[in-house]
Amino acid sequence: MVAKCLLPLLIAALFTHAQGQSHFDSTAYQSLFDGKSLSGWVRKGGRYDGNADWSVQNGTIYGKEGPNHAGGLIYTEGTYRNFILSLDAWVSYPFDSGIFLRMVPRGGGKGAQVTLDYRDKGEIGAIYADGFLHHNPNAKAKYKRDSWNHFEVRCTGEDMRIQVWMNGALITDYQIPKGTKGYAPRGLIGLQVHGNRADPKDSHARFRNIRIMELPEFDAELFEADDHGNLKPTKTAVARGWKSILKKNSLDGWKWTGDAKGYLVKEGQLVFPKMGGNGHIFTEEDYKDFEFHMDFKVSRLANSGLFLRAARNGGNPAYSGCEIQILDDFNW
Repeated sequence: MVAKCLLPLLIAALFTHAQGQSHFDSTAYQSLFDGKSLSGWVRKGGRYDGNADWSVQNGTIYGKEGPNHAGGLIYTEGTYRNFILSLDAWVSYPFDSGIFLRMVPRGGGKGAQVTLDYRDKGEIGAIYADGFLHHNPNAKAKYKRDSWNHFEVRCTGEDMRIQVWMNGALITDYQIPKGTKGYAPRGLIGLQVHGNRADPKDSHARFRNIRIMELPEFDAELFEADDHGNLKPTKTAVARGWKSILKKNSLDGWKWTGDAKGYLVKEGQLVFPKMGGNGHIFTEEDYKDFEFHMDFKVSRLANSGLFLRAARNGGNPAYSGCEIQILDDFNW
């Protein structure tokens, strides 16, 4: 039987995510800012390093010009490729800030900026990378002055597609032309103080509720990521034989050995909780020749695996078929 299967996500241990309001599914986000410190953030390592003054004030990341009107970015410690970034921003008027995507040191490729240039001739939600890629002259009129504005930025693909929502409304949807060279495949996320603008002394940018949901790697022609970060086949993929073999909140179509408490499905994620014992879960349907797509995440010291063409006689599937090991090899 020739089949093409899509398993949105396999997780070998139960994990939790930070909560928060969002245009997307809030339960799938992880927090990038603890509201108390700059733990998890660095001042160097991207394309636009500088000496802006970054601090934590009243539960926000607070940025202003440094000595001699210096600007600069603050970056996440971790790198990201496909993701949805959710945050609240307060940019005083007039001031120039921005959200930066896939930042790497010079020589490693360009990322892109979502502009938060709140000045007379500035633009909110334009896309910039050593020059404007996409102008957005109209969004600034919808930006709330002297108030918090909520942004969600979705970044996906080898040729970056950048979508931006402001206060729940889509304001930007830009795709870098296919095959364009010179862009980094992944990188840091940055927040900006532009500097050298002769802005009022008390000008600043503030950020809070900074969260991220990482999205799987996928071919945009065949798949799209839903609001939980799980893949769904497109009409093109369905026509080519792809199908999902895991339902959103059900184990229909699956059988298992061992303790039933060892398996659950929640929002398209197949989870193996810690309280479950050893065992295997397997499809009711047999497959012979196929392509298979799956993302996984494991906890420390977890030992799991993907078994192919295993027998149904109750024996160890690692011996009757073959196993692709999913193991926390670093800690083991």
